[in-house]
Amino acid sequence: MLRRHLKVASASAGFRVLLGVALATLPHLVAAHSYQTGALQIDHPSSRETAPGAPNGVGYLRIEHNGEQVDRWLAAESPRARRVELHKSRENDGMRSMKHVALPLELQPGETFELQPGGYHLMLMGLDRPLRAGEHVPLKLRFERAGDIEVELVVEELGGAGKEASPGSSHAGH
Repeated sequence: MLRRHLKVASASAGFRVLLGVALATLPHLVAAHSYQTGALQIDHPSSRETAPGAPNGVGYLRIEHNGEQVDRWLAAESPRARRVELHKSRENDGMRSMKHVALPLELQPGETFELQPGGYHLMLMGLDRPLRAGEHVPLKLRFERAGDIEVELVVEELGGAGKEASPGSSHAGH
């Protein structure tokens, strides 16, 4: 009887450890989401919380084109912003600048297009309210062949998706 009790206690302790590990990794699993429609896969859509009163936010993601025909990215929109634009940040002679990139944008078969801090990113212009860590912001991406792909940007704490800009700037996150 004692042996049986020890086996149950040992199994129970092992389960608790396994459960603890699973719960500890859950935030990383939630942030590591992806969406697929046809030949396009959208990975890790994220944003960063904004300072109170900041009118704009950012969006980052990766578009992987696994198809055999060119597709074109036509538009992006979110109910949380008056408009969503594609921008590109760059540094030239120590000066940072940002440029609006007009859509449509061609995506070649086999291409991966990365939106990340310091490079291409989405600008969520005219937010309806500040973005808060833990929120999920709906975003619709429209493609010529793949159609509409609805994703959610997971809002991370300041510094979570990149640390370049000051939190109070209207273009924080570039």
